[in-house]
Amino acid sequence: MRHTAHTDIEGVWLIDVRIFEEPGILVMMADGRAVQFPSSRSKPRFRQTMRLWYSDYDGKQVRFRPSQSAEGWVRGIEQADDGWIMTSETERGQLRFHCTKLSAELFPDWYESMLDMNLEKMAADEKI
Repeated sequence: MRHTAHTDIEGVWLIDVRIFEEPGILVMMADGRAVQFPSSRSKPRFRQTMRLWYSDYDGKQVRFRPSQSAEGWVRGIEQADDGWIMTSETERGQLRFHCTKLSAELFPDWYESMLDMNLEKMAADEKI
């Protein structure tokens, strides 16, 4: 797996995936780990959170993997004035997920403990 760091998608983002009628939180870390919480206000259950690896970012697309050794899937990336848009091609057309920067003062109370718990799980699973 080749991780290509790129600062324009690294950080903490609100992602417009309305699973629980609110945007989710997507954390893209500099080391190639990504954690996606399905909500931004309600505390998600541990098993509802996606723990992923990302790599091969070239400014137009990025590959996500459930483990470092998995093939994973590719998502398109488009830059936007207030962040970026992740795209996914499906049988019914293109899905678009707008990502806007989430400032630290707006992190929910549960954010840091849930992020730590998920990163620890990734480390244990991948033995990093």
